[in-house]
Amino acid sequence: KNWVLLLRANLNMYKGEFTKSILDYNEVLTTDSASFNANFGKANALFAYEKYDEAYKAALKTLEYHKNQKDVLNFIQRIDIKFIPSVENKTAVSVDIGNNSSVSNNTLLIFPLSTKFSLLGDVNYRNTSNTISNSKAASTNLLGGFTYQIQSYSHLKVKVGSGFSNSEIRDYSNITSEVTFKTRPFSQHSLEIGSVRKFENFNTDLIEKGIIHNHFYLNYNINTHFNLGWFTQYYFRGSRWRKRS
Repeated sequence: KNWVLLLRANLNMYKGEFTKSILDYNEVLTTDSASFNANFGKANALFAYEKYDEAYKAALKTLEYHKNQKDVLNFIQRIDIKFIPSVENKTAVSVDIGNNSSVSNNTLLIFPLSTKFSLLGDVNYRNTSNTISNSKAASTNLLGGFTYQIQSYSHLKVKVGSGFSNSEIRDYSNITSEVTFKTRPFSQHSLEIGSVRKFENFNTDLIEKGIIHNHFYLNYNINTHFNLGWFTQYYFRGSRWRKRS
């Protein structure tokens, strides 16, 4: 019966089995096309399954039977906000016991062209100083790239650009990059593989040395429904010193 299907669909939503929920909601709609719980439940399941275009259509379908329903209107607005251009800016000030101080600023521009593809712009600046050696140095990282949703829960992010390090001793510049692939091989499992190439800019001394890091990592996370999880990480950290000024 429909009320049993709705309960099972709701349970599978909590369990993260969104495709099973969608099937149950569709079955309810074959006999009760105006059902609010089935129509709006399907929209939420599609959204959770990262089928944003279909979720939007399901929400509009719900409004055909339930005019100006507040929860549905808020849901549509949430999708609209998710895919408008945005700018994120973070500024931080730090000090340590080695008399190092720094001011850093990171600005990220996200410009969606569709629900699956977005352009990225990333500017990172860090200014450091040391009161003992009276030295100063700064680093700037300029990156551009994109994110692409290959399919539900599978995302590729690529950013490539240039890094610049400036100090009283010498200046450096080199290619920097960030590549990340995220997916869910199974329900409640998540896998992330990536590589990062960047300048070491923690303090003045490290910036002066012009160290370039090449990181490779793999993160695997398992969640359960009984308050137990498992996180595994492999991290390879390689670096080399720049001699060219």
